[in-house]
Amino acid sequence: MADSGWVAVAGAVVGGGLTGAVALLQVRLQHRQGDKEREHKEITERRAALMQIYTRYQLAADRLENRIRELAEARHPAILEAGTTDTRRMGEEEKYLEGFEAAQREYDEVCELLKLVAPLKTVDIALQQRPLFNRFAREALDGSYNHDASYELIAHAARSVLTAMRVDLQSPE
Repeated sequence: MADSGWVAVAGAVVGGGLTGAVALLQVRLQHRQGDKEREHKEITERRAALMQIYTRYQLAADRLENRIRELAEARHPAILEAGTTDTRRMGEEEKYLEGFEAAQREYDEVCELLKLVAPLKTVDIALQQRPLFNRFAREALDGSYNHDASYELIAHAARSVLTAMRVDLQSPE
């Protein structure tokens, strides 16, 4: 009988130990699953934030390109008529200049945001568009901008940026 008592105690200890071990394994498994869920949530949130900024960047770049083209179209006839002082013409030109300046500010702001959150490689590629836009803006102001001739440069720069952004959105980090 005494032996059976020890067997019962030993069984309880071993059973309790196994129960404790199983409970510990369950806690570890739940912890790992929680870590994976948190990591997945963080990645999802980061991608959503990047998508918002990338979309805003693309819209700002498109808007700036359009304003440069509009400014060039408004300035070109004005430069041809350099000796005239048509106040209506000057008012239209001022409107296009203000639109260009607003688009430039918006583009600059989103570039600063991009620098804060995007991977460095994407930032470098995106900021390569800035000198291109600056050159086109100078050409628009002096009346020498030709959108048809510049279109391939614009398209190439845009493709490079879009490719980098797509890679960022597909990567796990």
